[in-house]
This record gives sequence, C-alpha cells and structure tokens, in this order.
Amino acid sequence: MADDARPDLEALLIESRTVRDHLDEFAVRAAEHLPPGTQCSIALRHRGRDRLAASSGPDPASCDEAEFRSGEGPCLTSMDHLKVVVVPDVGVGSEWPAWRSQTTAVGFRSSAAVPAHVADGAEIALNLYSDRLDPWDADALTRADAYAQRIARTVQLCLQVAELTDQVRDLEQAVAARDVINRAVGVVMATNACTADEALAILRSASTNRNIDMAEVASALVRGLTGHDPRSQEPPEDDGRPHDD
Repeated sequence: MADDARPDLEALLIESRTVRDHLDEFAVRAAEHLPPGTQCSIALRHRGRDRLAASSGPDPASCDEAEFRSGEGPCLTSMDHLKVVVVPDVGVGSEWPAWRSQTTAVGFRSSAAVPAHVADGAEIALNLYSDRLDPWDADALTRADAYAQRIARTVQLCLQVAELTDQVRDLEQAVAARDVINRAVGVVMATNACTADEALAILRSASTNRNIDMAEVASALVRGLTGHDPRSQEPPEDDGRPHDD
C-alpha cells in the first residue's frame, strides 16, 4: 500500500513551491495511508536542535510543541535511539507528563514515533497520533516507516542543495577576493617599481600589521586609487567629464 503513494510523493517535489509545502504534504498523505483517525507530524533534528517541520493539522503540532518545550517524549526518544516508539494508550503511564497531558487534551488516545536517519547530525521522526487505542499493527508501522524513509531522503536532498549553495557562494567570494588582490598587486608594482612577489609581500605585511584580511587591504587600496569599490558589481558613476579613449 505504501508503494501506491510513491508517484504522488514524487509529484509533490515538483508541484509544491517550498520545502515546508513538501513536508506538510508528506504529513497529510502519510495520514491518508494509515489507519482511520490518524494524524501525523514531522519533527526534524539538525545540529542538536529539535523543531516541528510539518503537520497534517494543529492538534499533532501542539503535541509536538509540548514535547519540545518539556524536552521529553516519544518523538525525541525515537530520534535519540533511532528506534520506533509506540504508545498504545496515552492514558496509561507516568513518563513524559507534559506530552501526555497535551495529547490527551486534544483527544488523541494513542501515538507512535517512527524515526529515520538523514545525515550526520540530522534525523527526522514521523509522529503518528490516533483517536483510537493502539491501531499500530505491523502493516501500519511498515507503511509509516516507508514514509519516514522518503521524508528523510527529501530532507537529505534539501540539505545537500543548501550545502552546495554555500560552497558555490564561498567559491565566488574566493574568486572575487583573488581578483581584488591581483588588481592591488598591480597597483603596488606600479607605485613601488617592484616585482609581483614583492608587491604581494607588502600587501601581506599590511594585512598582518592591521589584523585584517588581505582582500580587505587590497580592496581599500584599489578603492583609494579609483574611488570605486572593486567588489561592487555596480560600475563607477560617470562624473560627466570627457575621458581619453
């Protein structure tokens, strides 16, 4: 049955516009493929921070938030140990009192948390809530695990895209810094009648003495000479005076 949902889940990645849209839809679709009366939420742990990522409705979201505030509950326990945690009857037991109180208050009678590993320092949990007692048979938990694994792959992809974006940004900044330094080396060579290595040594010495990045030193030097920030994409303003070609 879980496999029947695969085309719809893949289509969500194209049709939805944001990551939150994707995850909200995952939560809704997971609930639709689980026993009647089930609602779902998705929790994300990344770099030691736990947060609600998505929910099929406000009630499961409120239960998760109560758990995060108290720092204990089935969802957090499942992500701690990467093991499924089943609570067949929320009204029975004394652990996780804040979570149990909120879960009972909104009318849920049983719950389960199904975790999945995303990447180093990142896990998710698909949290299941039901107004029935213990509907979590083997088939239901198998379906839930299938959804949890797909959610984890989606989050992993999002993290990879974010990391790639950061790497591209860092590379662009490094290239821009190198370009500014090269321009500054040319200025120092022209004004000091020195070699490129000597000009670079002068810039490096200025950077060390002033305790600022060498690209900043180079940028200040070029800006002082041209009146234009070399790192800016905007061209210098025309002062209206004629220029020799």
